[in-house]
Amino acid sequence: QKRANLIVSNLYRLPPGTPSAQVEDWENGGEVVELVLNTKEYGSAQEEADALFSMARKMKRGSKVVEELMKEVVDAERILIDAMQDLMSLTENGGSDAMMNSADISSLDISNIPFNENTQLDEGAMALIQDRLERSSKKTGYQPPDMNK
Repeated sequence: QKRANLIVSNLYRLPPGTPSAQVEDWENGGEVVELVLNTKEYGSAQEEADALFSMARKMKRGSKVVEELMKEVVDAERILIDAMQDLMSLTENGGSDAMMNSADISSLDISNIPFNENTQLDEGAMALIQDRLERSSKKTGYQPPDMNK
């Protein structure tokens, strides 16, 4: 967008076919810079500025979408970490007292939770954890286990 602004503010110096010009960049205190135009792709400086403004708008919209997606991923990750901590706390030794963080999520493996035939589980707590995961399945991608397998 900065380049497009520079072109627009100097259109009076850039007749069609001008390959470059020395112009003042008022966003940098009036510093004189060489503005090289893309005469191969654009027929005029105005056309180039319009294309640059259009690209800047697309990038701004795209960055908002990416920002929203990143927030959704962080939220889903937090839900999964909380569920894993809750599951670990149900084991005999209570799992680790240390809080998990997003760096730990990539190394999570449910088989590392010390469940065995002697493990006494609170079925009510398990049901609550599963219910929470099912309610948040759109965010987390959680799918309940198929008990028929």
